[in-house]
Amino acid sequence: MKLSIALVVFALMPFTAVAASFNCGKAATETEKMICGDPVLSALDEDLARAYQQALANPADKEFVKEWQRAWLTAREACGAPDCMRVAYTAQVGDLKERAQRSVTATKLSGKYQRYVNGKADKDTSRLMLVELSNDRVRVFGVAVWVGNAAIGAVNVGDINAIARVKANQIAFVDAENSECKFTISVMDGGLKVGEDGGTCGGHNVTFAGNYRKLGTGK
Repeated sequence: MKLSIALVVFALMPFTAVAASFNCGKAATETEKMICGDPVLSALDEDLARAYQQALANPADKEFVKEWQRAWLTAREACGAPDCMRVAYTAQVGDLKERAQRSVTATKLSGKYQRYVNGKADKDTSRLMLVELSNDRVRVFGVAVWVGNAAIGAVNVGDINAIARVKANQIAFVDAENSECKFTISVMDGGLKVGEDGGTCGGHNVTFAGNYRKLGTGK
């Protein structure tokens, strides 16, 4: 499972302390054992704890940063291999540091978004999460699902993850792992409009295009 697929589960799992209070003598999960057995991951885990605390320092940003970190921890559990973990940690440490440095007024985009059709949540679920960073940059990740016939396994999924730049309420997105997956996100009051992606961001019939509503308040 790719990191970004797990990330957009957006699970609100209880947050547990990372390296600052991580006791390897009590490591229980495979992820904890992997971190404790790898000096590079162990050091990155400590970096993550410091970056997380820096990002929490802004009181106006605190709740969103916690929510974002919970989603990231869910993704971390699904990573499953040291190479994937190192990439995930490095990216998250960098993002947290940028988040800590960004303007406190840059809060309108960050949050979770769900696609709606005719006033109802789309049966072919598509969710995005946006995290504003510094210098008009935003991390965009998400997952879209097309359900043909779940009973026979006719379900296709697409996932995206990349940093893009915001300019005049427009985000030109290009996926980090699949450069053919690209589209424009238009920022609107209370939501987003995602332009056509040409079906290049996942399996057959999968698309991120459509209108999205913001879930909760976000920051």
